Amino acid sequence: MVLLCDYGLREDRNAMVFVLISVLYRMVRLLNLDSYRPLEATATPTEIMERESEIRLVWACYYLDVIVGNGVEKNLCWRDDVPAIPLPCPEQNFLSQTASQPYFLEQIEQNDLADVIPHLDFQAISILILRLRSRVM
Repeated sequence: MVLLCDYGLREDRNAMVFVLISVLYRMVRLLNLDSYRPLEATATPTEIMERESEIRLVWACYYLDVIVGNGVEKNLCWRDDVPAIPLPCPEQNFLSQTASQPYFLEQIEQNDLADVIPHLDFQAISILILRLRSRVM
């Protein structure tokens, strides 16, 4: 469905994307993917990879929601809140299937960004920028 949304955005099928985003949002909520479930210290690489894939999927849904909502608060599924999960881990950790330090968007917004930015990867930084965009619009 995320790929269908991406396709719909590229083909100017905004109505279809608008509906799909709401379905994706509800699926994320029903599956409880937007709640933080820390991994145990003994987590296997497969468990780490599965959880990080879920995290990336949820943030992709959030990203699409903000793009489709285009600054109109009533059009957003995630209005004032953000998923209560860590930002995507650095690509190096994802590819090597190793756990990394979790950084949460809400904590970053409340604290000093300068300390965290060097530890974030492109995906996490793009979510920060998108969050700023949504708050400004």
